[in-house]
Amino acid sequence: MVAAVQSGPNTTSRLTATLGALLAYAPFGWWIADAYPAFAVAGGIAAVGVASIPDKLSPWIIPDEWTHSLLGAAAVGGLVAAAGWLIADNIVIYAGSRIVTSEAAAQYGFAVGGLAAYGHILADGLTATAVRPLWPISEREGSLDLPALVDPRNNDGRINLVGTIVIVALAVGVMSSTVTATML
Repeated sequence: MVAAVQSGPNTTSRLTATLGALLAYAPFGWWIADAYPAFAVAGGIAAVGVASIPDKLSPWIIPDEWTHSLLGAAAVGGLVAAAGWLIADNIVIYAGSRIVTSEAAAQYGFAVGGLAAYGHILADGLTATAVRPLWPISEREGSLDLPALVDPRNNDGRINLVGTIVIVALAVGVMSSTVTATML
């Protein structure tokens, strides 16, 4: 995560990609942590490592709409699966008392890589970056542009998230105090 928060022109993009990858990986990592804690940690490290792959492929090799899509996440998962296969094929890895096969390492690598890449894509959708998360299934493109929504100076006609939260909190507070008063 240190590399994700170093200063530079794309700091926000890297941080968003890293957090998205970790949030997408977290349920999977938590699920395997009881049985294989070392693999859960290794998967988290791998998720951080592959989080920026869609951005690194975009400018020169592959168009953004391909890398920031379901197909792109599957491709990143395939790259990590191939790396897992090669590592497990050349090094004996133990999970408890069992040896990890190349197939199991490839499946684990595909899950980690695919989750990390798709988490990156969904996190990009929270920023101003328009993504097509279900391409090639759907051509729909979208972006929540969360930074603009939470900016209290935002007056361009969009709903301000901070103002909405304050209004909802006040409404819930008034309604709950009214319900409490009628119950007494």
